[in-house]
Amino acid sequence: MNKGELVMNNLMQQGCPVLFGCGTVNQIGVEAKKLKITKALCVYDNTMKNTGTADRVIGCLTDEGIEVVSFDKVLPDPPEEICDEGAELGRKEKVDGVIAIGGGSTIDTAKAIDILLTNPGKIDDYFGHPFPSMPPNPILPLISIPTTSGTGSEVTFAGVITSNKAGGKRSVLATGHFAILDPELTVTAPPSVTAQTGMDAFCHAAENITNVRDNPKSTVLASHAVKLLLEWLPVAVKDGKNLEARTQVALASNFAGIAINEGWTSYGHCMAHAMAATVVEAAHGNLCALAFPVYIKIRAEECPEKVMILADALGLNLDKDVSPRELGEAVSQRVIEFNREIGVKSLKEMGVKREDLEGHLEHGQAVLNDFNYERYDRNPKPAEFWTDKIVEVFDIYQ
Repeated sequence: MNKGELVMNNLMQQGCPVLFGCGTVNQIGVEAKKLKITKALCVYDNTMKNTGTADRVIGCLTDEGIEVVSFDKVLPDPPEEICDEGAELGRKEKVDGVIAIGGGSTIDTAKAIDILLTNPGKIDDYFGHPFPSMPPNPILPLISIPTTSGTGSEVTFAGVITSNKAGGKRSVLATGHFAILDPELTVTAPPSVTAQTGMDAFCHAAENITNVRDNPKSTVLASHAVKLLLEWLPVAVKDGKNLEARTQVALASNFAGIAINEGWTSYGHCMAHAMAATVVEAAHGNLCALAFPVYIKIRAEECPEKVMILADALGLNLDKDVSPRELGEAVSQRVIEFNREIGVKSLKEMGVKREDLEGHLEHGQAVLNDFNYERYDRNPKPAEFWTDKIVEVFDIYQ
């Protein structure tokens, strides 16, 4: 795009309304009734059960006369078998709505389950590479109640599911009907989870600004999300009870979710997925955070004008004539500092050895095999290139 040229042909929408604010979770019963839910499948994990959050939501539903069926077997990076199992329960109980209570894995699980409540087969019937298949029948009413600030899945049109058959992550298409974003529900997240999920939101926003698409609305939302996270994520990590920090981080996560719904992320996420598949079992947000400083140096060479927008959001105040290499280094170093400030663990700290990375082409090939790589990289690079870049992820934190 040339300077001064109008950006055209962009779809600007938000498919899922959001009720935002402290205490809003208490409205779940009222909102479920508005969607004509009479028997809800509540989807959550052991953490939500143990903290009492699930019981609180269920109580609000039953107070409004809504019958509840619980599915509490959600796992991180949700495997397809769990989604199929939840759908089997929902079908058996003849539920007419789904409530997701938890983080991104829970919301993605609920989306997959909901697809199967109105469509035949198993969830892998609706995977695609790189694009999933649109289910023929609309899903039942789905309300998401996020309890972490990271994925923004409550407002995105897709869910990410782990496929054993494909050997990696795949996506399914489903947009929720309503979301309740109550920052009070995030205060129990420990510092490590707050940091990891917060960096997932950061990378959503920062990759959105610097990816292959041009969407003015998503760029505005993503830039503001970066600024909010830069200021408030360290506060939330240090003091999880700080409601102002939790509120601002939750808002940033939501803005980043809306942004990627309309403008995608980029191949920094492909690097994170590849490391999760072949290098180390670790939180998605942690791996995204580690990959980002390497990713951004590549993008600075490919689209310096976009990386400059990110640099401005980071408050770097760089000279407009800075070289792409210098630009990439400056942004990369700022994010490395931010990662260290909030306690993101390096690959070495997670037990990875450099010799396990160098020359191992399976790591680079895993980047190319990622379900989004084909649409994220307009200048595809060989497995050797990506293998070297994953080694660089190890090296830059030494």
